Amino acid sequence: MKKIFMTLLLVGASATVFAQTTREYKGTVLDPKGNPLAGATVGAFGGAEETTTDANGKFTLEASRWLKNIIVSSPGMEDKKKSPQKNPENLVFKMSNHDEQWGYFYLQYSPGKFSGDGNSESIFAVSMGYNRNISVLTSIPLYVEFGLGYQWTHSKFDSDIKMDLYSLKVPVGATYLYTIPNSPVDIIPRAGLDFRINMAGRLKSSYTGKINVFDSSEIGEAWKRFQVGFHLGVNARIWKKLLVGYTFQHDFSKINIDTHITQHDITLGYCF
Repeated sequence: MKKIFMTLLLVGASATVFAQTTREYKGTVLDPKGNPLAGATVGAFGGAEETTTDANGKFTLEASRWLKNIIVSSPGMEDKKKSPQKNPENLVFKMSNHDEQWGYFYLQYSPGKFSGDGNSESIFAVSMGYNRNISVLTSIPLYVEFGLGYQWTHSKFDSDIKMDLYSLKVPVGATYLYTIPNSPVDIIPRAGLDFRINMAGRLKSSYTGKINVFDSSEIGEAWKRFQVGFHLGVNARIWKKLLVGYTFQHDFSKINIDTHITQHDITLGYCF
């Protein structure tokens, strides 16, 4: 009997302690037009507690009494975060649609290769530029992406011959912005076409000096000034400011009679 009494006492004490460290937070989630939003995810920021809103946009979340922030997310909308401590029984979250447009300045390092006729040569490129994303649909975070960049490409074909190529590149494609719930990270898959305008290029060796690769009188078969290719990759945007990413890029058109360019773009950018 004594053991049963002690067990009940411990269970009651544990329940009391738990009740003292948690509480219920109640509120309403509204869509951008001010209407109740059903099915929105409501969670403790940085914690595992989570619930969803009912048909009237109402929610009840049980979490730590000292919870600093509640975060609300819904597909196609920006996450909303606020402290629940001032008004824990009547919280109101009004959602807003995803960014209508956003852009980023970037720096890229791009190892790659010239390949053709069964041979390949390693290259690397360094780029800088600006890309812009403009929303296509208000219901989902789908964007058209376009931009302008400047690229320097370098290679050393053998112990003596060096190549330098200076180009403008214009990407045109689509991106999708997926916000990871309860996280400051957005995952952004991207795909599209790349247009490259080769402005200047030269080969240099101790035997021949500098050769203009776009002058057929110097090189025989002049290199192409304009190229088209595709890109496929993914970026991550952190706190809507820092951008990091990887993109695979390959040219459809050849830069000379039998050579394609393939690159692996590693990107670091600043968003605004």
